[in-house]
Amino acid sequence: MYPKNAEHDGVEGVVFVVIDVSALGELRRVALEKSSGDERLDFQAVRYIEGLWSFKSQPYDYSMQVAVVFSKEDNRFVSNVEYGEVKCLNAP
Repeated sequence: MYPKNAEHDGVEGVVFVVIDVSALGELRRVALEKSSGDERLDFQAVRYIEGLWSFKSQPYDYSMQVAVVFSKEDNRFVSNVEYGEVKCLNAP
C-alpha cells in the first residue's frame, strides 16, 4: 500500500481520516481529518480505504476515526492502520 514514489523519496507520515458507514455496511464518506504533510500518503490512505475495505452491517450508522501510519521499519517501508473512536450517528 505504500506509494512507491513516496517510498523512493523516504517519506514517512500519519494520515488521520474519519470514515462514515451506513447501518447496512455501505461506505458513505472517507474524510481527511489531518494530513500527513505529503499529498501522496494522504491520497493513498483514502484510496486504500475506499477501494479495499468492507464493512459489516450494524444497528445504526456509525463514524470511525482511523490513523494510517506510513513508516520505515527494519529498512522496509510499511503501512499500518490504528483504529480510534467509533461513534453511532443515529442512535436513539
